[in-house]
Amino acid sequence: MVQKVAVLLVHGMERSTTEDLSLEASKKAMIEGLSHLFHAQVPEIAPDKALAFQMALWPIPTGIQVKTLDFIQTMLEAGLNVGVLRQLVLQLLVTGVMYQSSAQDREMYQAIHSVFAQSLHTLAHQAGEKAPLIIVAHSIGAVMIANYLYDLQHHTEDHPLIPVSVQRLMHVAPLEQGETLSHLFTLGSPQALWAMRLERFGSPVSVPAPKLHTHYPHLDGQWMNMYDKDDVLSYPLQPLNEEFNRAVKDVEVNVGSLLERWNPASHLAYWDNKAVLQPIGAALAQVWRGVNG
Repeated sequence: MVQKVAVLLVHGMERSTTEDLSLEASKKAMIEGLSHLFHAQVPEIAPDKALAFQMALWPIPTGIQVKTLDFIQTMLEAGLNVGVLRQLVLQLLVTGVMYQSSAQDREMYQAIHSVFAQSLHTLAHQAGEKAPLIIVAHSIGAVMIANYLYDLQHHTEDHPLIPVSVQRLMHVAPLEQGETLSHLFTLGSPQALWAMRLERFGSPVSVPAPKLHTHYPHLDGQWMNMYDKDDVLSYPLQPLNEEFNRAVKDVEVNVGSLLERWNPASHLAYWDNKAVLQPIGAALAQVWRGVNG
C-alpha cells in the first residue's frame, strides 16, 4: 500500500479573506509546480496518488482588516505616502500585535492554532495518521506555525502551552501531534524580528521532529529558511544564536518578476518561484521514496 506524504501550506500577509483570489492562485501555482517537480523525480506514480496538500486558512479578524484600512485611509488623507511596503508593514505589525498581544488575551492565538489543528486532522484523514509531514509556510504564517510546533514539542502538564480550546480539536494521530514532521520550509519569514522579544532570541523548534525516527527510522529532514535580501520583511535565522545556527539552513533566493525582485513586492512572490519550489520538490521525492522504498 502506498503511503502518501502530507503537505501543509500556511499563507502569510497576502491574504485578506478566505475568498482571496490571489491566495488561491498562489496555492494552485505551488501545488502544480511541486507536483510537476515530484513527478519528474518519481515518474512511477501520479502526484495525486502520492501527495496530499492542505492549505491552513488562518483567520484575519474583520476588526483588524477594518482598523488597518481605516488607518491607511487616514494616513492617505494626511498626505503620507502609503505604498506597498508601508501597507505590508502595517498588516504585519497589526496582525502580530493582535496574535501575541499578551498571555491573558490569546483569542487570535487560539483561533489561528485551532485552524492548524483542524488542518492537520484533515491531512491525517487524507494521507494517513502516520503520514510523513512537510510544512511550507510564508511570511507571518511561518512565525505562527513555528509557534504551534514549538507548543507541540514542549507542552507538558506542568508547563502547558497548548490552549485547552486547541487541545479539544487535536487527536492522538502521530501526524496531528507533529511527530512525523520531516521538513519545514519557511518563505520570507519575519521570525527573526519576533525573536527579538525573547532572551538571546529564544530557541528554535526541532526539525525533523524528535519522534520522527520512532515512526520512520531511516527518514531524515531539515528546516530550510528561504529569504530574499530585497524583501525587507524576511530575515535569515542562523545568525540569531548557536541553536538556530545548528537547527536551520538559511538559503538566499531571488524571487519575483523583473518589476518585483528588487523591491518590497518581492515579499509576495515566493509561492511560484523555481528556486523556492525545487528544494521542496526534491524533499517530497526524498521523503516519498524513503517511506515507500
